[in-house]
Order: sequence, then structure tokens, then C-alpha cells
Amino acid sequence: MTSLSDVAYLAADIMAERGHCKRVQEDVEGRVCFRGAIYAALKQLYLSRAYEQDVEEEAARILWERPLRTTSSPVCFNDRSDTSGEDVILLLKETGSRLAGPWLPDGE
Repeated sequence: MTSLSDVAYLAADIMAERGHCKRVQEDVEGRVCFRGAIYAALKQLYLSRAYEQDVEEEAARILWERPLRTTSSPVCFNDRSDTSGEDVILLLKETGSRLAGPWLPDGE
């Protein structure tokens, strides 16, 4: 069975493998942004894009809890000039660590 945690961790792996981009979900070289990585993970796991919102909301909570937050939007965080691909990968991994369960129907 698959969990939202699996989606977030796979998204981090996809970004680490393909690279990071800003302002587009996927660029012509195949690099992905925060949302593009999640969509790629959902596609690979045969899950509905509707689950993207659940992962994004948890990432937003993490950003909101940061002491010097400048945004609570993971998409805006991704696109900031001072945000690196590694920063986004770490956010996806932290999101995955906080999303243990619930289990999702396989191949929805």
C-alpha cells in the first residue's frame, strides 16, 4: 500500500535525479519544481493528482512553522531566488517524515 509519505519521498527522489527548476512544473530538460515533482510521483504511483493538495498543505505547515518564514506556499518557496533544489528536496523529505499514513488506495 502507498501513503502520502511515499508520495513526498518519491517526489524528493525524482527531483534529486532529474534536477530542480523554477516557475514551470517541468522544463524542457526534464527538471521539475516542487509541484512538478509531486505530479511525477503521483503518476509513477498511479494515483490521482488530487492527492497533491494533501502533500502541499503539509509542506505549507512546515514552512509556516519556520522562525524566519517569508512564505508558507511551497510553490512560492520553490520559486524564490535564494531557494536551491536541495532546499526543496529537504522540504519534500521533511514533509514525507510528517505524513506517515494514511494509506491510499493502490492504482486509483
